[in-house]
Amino acid sequence: MTGGANGMGRACVEQLATDGADVYILDKDEPALRNLIGELTGQGHHVDGAVIDVMDEAAFTSGFETMHEKFGGRLDVMIHIAGASRGGLLADQTSEDWDWHYQVNLRSHIIGCKWASKVMITQGHGAIVTMSSISGLRGDPGWAGYIAMKAAIMSFTQSLSWELGRRGVRVNAVCPGPVMSDRMLKSIEDDKGMVDEYAKKTALGRLVHPKEVMEAILFLASDVASA
Repeated sequence: MTGGANGMGRACVEQLATDGADVYILDKDEPALRNLIGELTGQGHHVDGAVIDVMDEAAFTSGFETMHEKFGGRLDVMIHIAGASRGGLLADQTSEDWDWHYQVNLRSHIIGCKWASKVMITQGHGAIVTMSSISGLRGDPGWAGYIAMKAAIMSFTQSLSWELGRRGVRVNAVCPGPVMSDRMLKSIEDDKGMVDEYAKKTALGRLVHPKEVMEAILFLASDVASA
């Protein structure tokens, strides 16, 4: 699980651990990661992790290798939630801004899925869940860099599902709308009207809770979603 220390990722980790899974978390937020691991291991769950930045390929790969060794060479599910965004008009953005969006969102998915697919092909089974966004389907002004990567993740996921499906590995993407995550809560501290603006863009007229997205993610990761 990447990005598992906060928000949707944390909700997934907590539920997976409760369900009896061995969970390994890769996240760059060390305090949140250590706190979550301590809390869940204190409850008797098998949870561990490493502090890594998914933009650092060497550290990212090392984290996977450590997890693989720790859990006896087995990987049933890989959930990639880590990602980030920077807003702003395209005319004001730099090449560095776009490189950053590519590395933290799309490139990190490519690295994680490549590593997971090698293991899962060898063992003949597995499930990969990627994180896209509803914005990748319809666009949103001021977020071109982020949205371009989320749209690319959908196409990437579709291609990978064709590559791996007949090898026993399922690959699916989740495309949530605005989520009342920790990141969202921080972003609205100076703009209380932001929630209302985002809510107007949804069919339900509200933001969703991380646990609601978690249910979709874990359904796709489970054997229930076998076809």
